[in-house]
Amino acid sequence: MKTLSRLFCALAFAVAVASPALADDVKARAEQNPDTLVVNTDPGATVSASVPSTAGSGASATTTRTRIDLSIDGDGATATTAFGAQGFNRSDYVLIWLDDGSVLTAGEADAFDLAFNFRAAGFMDVRAVSLSRASVLVDVQVIATTGERFRTGVVEVFGPTGDLVIGDAAYVGAFDQRFSLVHASDATGVLAMEAQGSAAN
Repeated sequence: MKTLSRLFCALAFAVAVASPALADDVKARAEQNPDTLVVNTDPGATVSASVPSTAGSGASATTTRTRIDLSIDGDGATATTAFGAQGFNRSDYVLIWLDDGSVLTAGEADAFDLAFNFRAAGFMDVRAVSLSRASVLVDVQVIATTGERFRTGVVEVFGPTGDLVIGDAAYVGAFDQRFSLVHASDATGVLAMEAQGSAAN
């Protein structure tokens, strides 16, 4: 049973730039219950974490400021020794004029339609063996004067009575979902993304 997902975004307007980085702005986490945990953080550009297994299963996460990649293979892991991975990033941004670098006023920023475009793509599946389990979670926020949030996820379990899906079935099997969040009314804002998943059996 494997989960593989990618979450990345592109700035839809050229005047959005990142402010100086802070600790824990870019985080990657990989684990196997109950006691193997690797967490790496970087206020810069890229960070990765992985937990390999001698059986070929394992979990890894790679996070940048605009993209999160997860790979999780829970084959051979029980429900109590499941593999998991998580990526998180957060960027403070400011809207500037490209010609002179000056920050837009609130009135100027309010006149623009600025959207952040996101894509969540990957593959999630469970083996037809009880109790195989896999999950995917996507969470994105754009916080300006008003905040917008997109959060969705799914858990798939193959049990004694067959396949059970809880949540957004669009993320079972191969998926490629696209969505946008709108920056509203201010010259500054915060963009935060998180993706996580788990797999067992």
